[in-house]
Amino acid sequence: MAEENYVSLRLPKSRSEQEDVYVSVNARNWLIRRGETVRVPRCVAKLLQNRELALEAALAYEKQQGN
Repeated sequence: MAEENYVSLRLPKSRSEQEDVYVSVNARNWLIRRGETVRVPRCVAKLLQNRELALEAALAYEKQQGN
């Protein structure tokens, strides 16, 4: 297996988001605890970044449809 680049990230904990986040990439799994800084492979960080962008786009679409 090729050597991976790892990055540090922290998922914020809020009143509405308290659950840990489960991520699976190519049959490898991670359970990322909110409120803690963790080191994960870059592919996991990228997946979480894409998740946030998709959620933002969905919220913008819902808002647009509501007007």
